[in-house]
Amino acid sequence: MPDYNVRAAPLRSIPSLLSALGCSPRPILESTGFAPKDFEIPEKPVPYAEAATLIETSATVSGCEFFGLKLGQSFSLDKLGLVGTLTSTSANVESALRELIENFYLHDSGGIITLNRKSRMASVGYKSIAPTKVSVCQVNDMCVACLCLVMRSLCGTHWNPARVEFARPKPVAAACYTEFFRAPIIFGATETALVFSNQWLEFPLSSADPDKHQTLTEMAREFRGSSPPGLATAVRRLLHQGLTSGGSTSNQISESLGIHERTLRRRLRNENTSFSVLLEEVRQTISFHYLNDTTLPIRDIASLLGYGSTNAFDHAFRRWFGASPLHWRKVNRTLNLNPARRQ
Repeated sequence: MPDYNVRAAPLRSIPSLLSALGCSPRPILESTGFAPKDFEIPEKPVPYAEAATLIETSATVSGCEFFGLKLGQSFSLDKLGLVGTLTSTSANVESALRELIENFYLHDSGGIITLNRKSRMASVGYKSIAPTKVSVCQVNDMCVACLCLVMRSLCGTHWNPARVEFARPKPVAAACYTEFFRAPIIFGATETALVFSNQWLEFPLSSADPDKHQTLTEMAREFRGSSPPGLATAVRRLLHQGLTSGGSTSNQISESLGIHERTLRRRLRNENTSFSVLLEEVRQTISFHYLNDTTLPIRDIASLLGYGSTNAFDHAFRRWFGASPLHWRKVNRTLNLNPARRQ
């Protein structure tokens, strides 16, 4: 299992936000293993699971069920460092988003950005791919708010999505989401994403700078080369992107990577793993998030994970966690009322 980290930059606003909500930051930080100095260096890597626990605990203790949304509203592209500048100097929105997708792991290796383009509409969303002990509802809220601000930075502050979809259940303070996104909100969806007209993908960026972009591209390539994610990590990311939309066979993954299926299996063996092991690992992580963070029926989760029947999913889940999905959901939903208890 790889190490999943996120840069400290997006977490630096947590103490000030807690103070604004009438909470003393220090006890909350200390209860989750942090100190204010941990956020002083924007580039410092923070374990993803620990960051998720801090955000969820902050939401619980502060009583602000849209804490992640508010945290995301403090975002700006410069907080992404090199990745943000690379994005903003692209030629148009689509190329900017694809740069963000390709290089996002330099900022956050515990999540992925997804971009889907259809005949008339497109969507850009966020998925957590790191195993955690807590819900990632607040993390997802934060990231989709960040994506909205990315789009407004690229297209102009007037930009609004056609709608926003959240996998999480509808919160009491749903009006806060409508107010920020300025669009219809759908809760209980299968993904967390902004949906908009695909015409926006062709929108030219006023900040486009071909020469600077080329220099930054070379820098990003050097960063990627100095710490390559490895084939297994690349396969995990592709499985997370494609599993719930039917693109998760070894043949489909090898085609996405531009290698033969036999080569894929051989290279994974060289990394002491296999496609089936990675597929099961990803299914475990996705099942955790769906059961913990959504109200989707068990049969729908089984289908999204590629199981032929609910019984097949039930059998696999019992093997992983020693309990049925239904029982596990009931127990962990209760525990999740206080994320600090899950440490």
